[in-house]
Amino acid sequence: MGNYNMSTITSNIKGILRSYPLMFTIIAIILSLVYKLNSLVFLIILISITSIVNKLVSKPLLFKLLDILDLKHIALRPSGCVNSSNFINELDPTKLSTTYGMPSGHSVESMLISVFLVMYILKYHTNTKKRSLLIGFIILIGCGVCYSRVLLGCHTIPQIIIGGIIGSLCGYYGFKLWDKLNSAQSNHDYKFDAIIVK
Repeated sequence: MGNYNMSTITSNIKGILRSYPLMFTIIAIILSLVYKLNSLVFLIILISITSIVNKLVSKPLLFKLLDILDLKHIALRPSGCVNSSNFINELDPTKLSTTYGMPSGHSVESMLISVFLVMYILKYHTNTKKRSLLIGFIILIGCGVCYSRVLLGCHTIPQIIIGGIIGSLCGYYGFKLWDKLNSAQSNHDYKFDAIIVK
């Protein structure tokens, strides 16, 4: 058995929080293939599109807007930021990040996932203590991932707040769109209920 101390445990927790959006997507792909879950397939597509739009549109657009307003410093990552992606670069663990930090992609994706799942649970589950605990746990993970980006030195608080707002809006409107499409087919995905709550 390995020798675990507080710094090892902290390092493991940071690693999980760092890779949460990617880990969730991989697990969701597996579950959606095994259980044929329409909601998770839609959520995977929504995460992928949002991630691409964030990298190609949101970050450059916000940087340009902040540059025009002479607030470019808000978009920059914290000084000395290293390894701001999902995983630590083992070949060069001290390599400085060269991308803009506004908005935080991890915050966008974690809040998108959290809001989508909370809205799903609120709509399709009866109001029980188990449902309330599950919602609290999902929100805690989403907010924990956002805050971990500040603790890891990858983002500033304004960057995670803007990322969280964008992700929450994408999760909310993404769920509304999925629910509308799902209702039109009259084919609700009740298998997901059995996996998460029952």
